[in-house]
Amino acid sequence: MEEFSCKTKLICGSGAISRLADFRAQKLFLVSDPYFVKNGTARKVAEAANCSQVEIFDKIQPDPTVELAAEGTAKLREFNPDLVVALGGGSTLDCAKAMAYFAKGSYTLVAIPTTSGSGSEVTDSLAASGCGHSGQRSAPGPASGADCGNRI
Repeated sequence: MEEFSCKTKLICGSGAISRLADFRAQKLFLVSDPYFVKNGTARKVAEAANCSQVEIFDKIQPDPTVELAAEGTAKLREFNPDLVVALGGGSTLDCAKAMAYFAKGSYTLVAIPTTSGSGSEVTDSLAASGCGHSGQRSAPGPASGADCGNRI
């Protein structure tokens, strides 16, 4: 017998990004890498969420460090949003999950994966580099998963 369980609600297909407005959030904290800010995708995601206030944390790099996640966590706490959206690949999604977990706020985390393969939008694990270790370390935890995965 096999069983699969996933707490993450998945929304896929044409127009899926428009569902961000369904959260009726006022403040959006968008986690991305510089590429999606430069090419306008981050702006389109922010517009789709229809929030009155938006802050973009766009410092994500491949294999994010614990220090970067801590910097983002501080920004997240300071802004105090009701919606957090992670736009990018596994590194972005993992860093956003770490930030949301450690900030311990009361907001919804939406993951918008732009690559296939990591599955970070549906896992309760995250990976980060640093803390005196070489390579990445995984941190499993039932509270570190996304509430919603949105395929664009």
